[in-house]
Amino acid sequence: MQMKNTAVLKVFVVIILVSFLGYFVVRDASSGITGGFVVDNEETSESELLAGEPTPEGSIFNKLLTLGEEGTVLDYTSSLLNNILALRTASNNKQIVEVAGLVSEVDKSVEKLNVAEVNYAWNEVLGCVYENCGDSAYVNLIDQIATKDLKAPTNELLHSLIATYGYWNGKTIVEFSESLSKTDELIKKLKDSNAVAAWESLVECNGVCEDFSARLFTVMEAVVVSEN
Repeated sequence: MQMKNTAVLKVFVVIILVSFLGYFVVRDASSGITGGFVVDNEETSESELLAGEPTPEGSIFNKLLTLGEEGTVLDYTSSLLNNILALRTASNNKQIVEVAGLVSEVDKSVEKLNVAEVNYAWNEVLGCVYENCGDSAYVNLIDQIATKDLKAPTNELLHSLIATYGYWNGKTIVEFSESLSKTDELIKKLKDSNAVAAWESLVECNGVCEDFSARLFTVMEAVVVSEN
């Protein structure tokens, strides 16, 4: 009788142990490697940023909106883009004193912005600014800044303009046509005579003029100035 009671007790203990073990296995499986803590993932994909979709608090978009000192994000990026365009002109004209001052201003703004893609593009310009940067370095830097806030009409236009410029150099008919139409629509919506005239000059060139890229920068300068 005593042996029978002992066997029953052993079975009862095994059941309790299995129950506890099952509880922890199920809990771990449901919570993953975080052990049941909720992970707040604030990372935002580049595609979401480029699409101009609202992004979570703490993202690049919200960081730009809270920069503060210069007012709105448009005021901030407009000033930065103006300095980059002026830097290109000073660099091309070998005005090294002007280049030095503009490098300092742009570097402060880029550091404050603290966006990896912009930092990389800016470092590319820094590597050649006292020598002879190709226009593509400045185009890339401007586009990296513009695409971080496509809700701003000027930034949307600059990004569309740069995309159209790229298609001109390597045409795929459908994409080029769609991009050209979109940029033309955004330029006209801007209702700035200087920007429209510069755009029409670029279109007339149709990608074959020797000063094609120079005309692109004339359009960009007119677009940025139109917001000041």
